[in-house]
Amino acid sequence: METIDLNDAGQATGTGILNRYPRTQIGIRWDNNVLTAVAYPFNMYNFVNGKAIAADGTVLFAADTYYFKHNGALDAGVLAPPPFTKMKAYDINYSLDVVGSVSKPVGEGYVSSAFVQRDGYQYDLSCIANFPAGWTNLIATSINNSGTIVGYGYYSGGKRYFMLTPGGSTRVGETEDRHQIPTEFRLFQNYPNPFNPTTTISYQIPHATDVQLEIFSLLGQRVRSLANGWQAAGSYEVRVDGTSLASGVYFYRLRAGQYIEKKKMLLLK
Repeated sequence: METIDLNDAGQATGTGILNRYPRTQIGIRWDNNVLTAVAYPFNMYNFVNGKAIAADGTVLFAADTYYFKHNGALDAGVLAPPPFTKMKAYDINYSLDVVGSVSKPVGEGYVSSAFVQRDGYQYDLSCIANFPAGWTNLIATSINNSGTIVGYGYYSGGKRYFMLTPGGSTRVGETEDRHQIPTEFRLFQNYPNPFNPTTTISYQIPHATDVQLEIFSLLGQRVRSLANGWQAAGSYEVRVDGTSLASGVYFYRLRAGQYIEKKKMLLLK
């Protein structure tokens, strides 16, 4: 048996060997001097690893294409989404967010992409942070209780590390790339306001979702559609040209998933 992780309550997880021939590798949770063996829930593979344990005793177990959580009972688990055929989960924090990597076959090898799974959604980290062009095979290896993620990838023939901080900066390789990772939905006041004839509307979304950004007249008539479609997590700016609009008060509304917010702006000519 190999112990991998330990939480503040003295609970631990790791990996054990159940059989040598055929080799069967199982996950282990160690709680109050009681060892519990956790095998793969669907008997698809013989290799399960205990990767990390959260404050409440939830253990992250990983297999080759799958990971699942266990705290007295198994959850539904997460399978590698197509076109990916392999998945490795590495860490879990006290909010039960999970980080790791997924891989898909390309030519004679595999290409990997880092992910974070939180609040029931799984995100590709390349959709959250703007990695410099040329970065490949990203892997997220750790996440702390504040949501900061660290990992590595390959760039210019070498291994480089990154750190993603929610609401803060992103450190990539040996240079620092400033990029805000949104932690909440938000629609900002347009600037300038009043305006003539152009203004900019900014908004942010913390995860990928369907987005609609529209402008309405004071009577409620839609006069402009600025965004309509699926967008990745990030911060956005839309320039509005009011040349063809009459002077007056307008409302602009952001609808992103279940989030809806409306603000007022004034066009003066």
